[in-house]
Amino acid sequence: MNAVRALSFAGFATGLIAAGAAAETTSLTPPAAPKSAVEREAAIELPPMIISESSKAAPWLYVAVDDTEYLSRCSATTTRAYVTAQLEIRRILHVFVPADFFGTSAVRSVSLLAPLETGSGTDDAVRREMQRTAQQSMQATNDENRRARRLPSPGQFRFLPNLRLDDRDMLAVFSYLSERDFRGENMIAADDYVYARLVARTPTLPGWLIQGITRLYPQTTTRVDPITMRPVRWLSPEDTAGLQRDPESRRVMIPASELFDIRALSTPENQHPLRVAAWQAQAALFVRWALDPAQAPAAASLWSFARRVSQEPATEAVFAECFGFGYADLQERLSDYLPVAVKQPARILSGKLAPLPRFEIKPATPAQIARLRGEWERLEIPFVRSKHPEFLPKYIEQARTSLLRAVGRGDRDPRLLAALGLCELDAGDAKAARPWLEQAAAARVAGPRVYYEIARLRWAELIGGEPETSGFTAAQLQAVLEPLRVAASQSPPLPEVYMLMADAWLRCRERVRASDLPTLVAATPLFRSIPGVSYRVALMQIREGQYAEAAKLLSVGAEFAIEANVRAQYQEVLAALAQSTKPTPEKE
Repeated sequence: MNAVRALSFAGFATGLIAAGAAAETTSLTPPAAPKSAVEREAAIELPPMIISESSKAAPWLYVAVDDTEYLSRCSATTTRAYVTAQLEIRRILHVFVPADFFGTSAVRSVSLLAPLETGSGTDDAVRREMQRTAQQSMQATNDENRRARRLPSPGQFRFLPNLRLDDRDMLAVFSYLSERDFRGENMIAADDYVYARLVARTPTLPGWLIQGITRLYPQTTTRVDPITMRPVRWLSPEDTAGLQRDPESRRVMIPASELFDIRALSTPENQHPLRVAAWQAQAALFVRWALDPAQAPAAASLWSFARRVSQEPATEAVFAECFGFGYADLQERLSDYLPVAVKQPARILSGKLAPLPRFEIKPATPAQIARLRGEWERLEIPFVRSKHPEFLPKYIEQARTSLLRAVGRGDRDPRLLAALGLCELDAGDAKAARPWLEQAAAARVAGPRVYYEIARLRWAELIGGEPETSGFTAAQLQAVLEPLRVAASQSPPLPEVYMLMADAWLRCRERVRASDLPTLVAATPLFRSIPGVSYRVALMQIREGQYAEAAKLLSVGAEFAIEANVRAQYQEVLAALAQSTKPTPEKE
């Protein structure tokens, strides 16, 4: 075997190229055409806005299949091809990465499709409307700011053709499709979609796995069988070429213990670009090595190991239980595999795939149109606020119009009411939001965010004006805890649900309800990387006299804490707990 080159990065410097950061937004949609330098500089990019409901417009079509609702103004043929491609992409993606490693939700995703009509009158009307909005915004600013700005022309407004927007418990996608050129077989799952779904999973996946999959995925062909992982690019073109010419060529590798360390990149000395690049590359190499059928049964070991270290610290003992050998052997195997990986592809046979679910394309009802459009439009509000707040009122108005139109017709679908409440909340009007949210919750709508927001508003009302040291009775907290319990029973689990539940009980003058503490304890492994959860639950255990349980929770929390000050806080409570539970010496 080749000797393993596990080098220290202190003083190490070559021409390595640091890998780029993963993107954070887009969708399962065809890639948009690249923009020119002039467009990137001048364009004002906004989410798409549909304002036309004229009789000349194509009718909306509706599809509900798997975990997604589709609202399409494309032809039935294009709609069917698009939905089928989506289902095929997800089916083969789950051969590459098991389905349980992606985030799921009780709330169905929303996908809107519209035909791409370059230079349409509708687009021009929207651009002119946005120009008027920009002019009004400028008139509201002071003279100095107005002189420094220039009114954008209608041509500068660009409506993003393919966009994915995420909420706490759902996602929505908008896609413009060229019906003449659209081919479902050309679609892929965008890199950042894969990244976002991995990040959304609970329990939280380890960083090395997310990094490994998201770096490996763009080098993988997943639309044909077998799935093909192309030869890897190692650190720099020079390093890759060197390994291709000479398997004994020098290579830089991170020790396995550091590869799996929760704090692999958190300390200043570990944030050198060269070390970051090596860590990212080795994470991808490890995942590729495990998925390569030539290394079977390493793939099953990989997924077993990843599931375990999502909820417990990664140790060599855990690794050995899953793989049957330790870190030193892994280091040797990866070093031997690297010269092979830079020269040869690896192919994964998909095997017998389950049949695609059947679906029916129907004319969309007015209620479906209003709700699904409104869901998309209310998710545009935070996006526009963060990018171009001067256009925010127009997007808020558009979302309200879509949703209230349906309410005005007498529609009381709980999902519509929930969307309206969340729309008002995101628009900044909590008073208007609360009645809609309460109605949706009374109808037992699916969606943990609805119940969390109700609890948050009730909690703010309860503690308003009260000193932080004041306590409450269990009866007073019931209105806050009730929706939190519902939220805790739905998917996806939201950490803020459990933190608010713990905060409420920590200010209660009575003992915690017997069923709530186990619920909170069971949630802590889901959010190991969010210290606020386990810390609060440990404080509750201390208050209930469960000192050993609290010490164990704090110890594991300290293992997962990345920031030094957070670990110090855990250690401080642990020390105080040890001191308070130390037996008092008997006097002679």
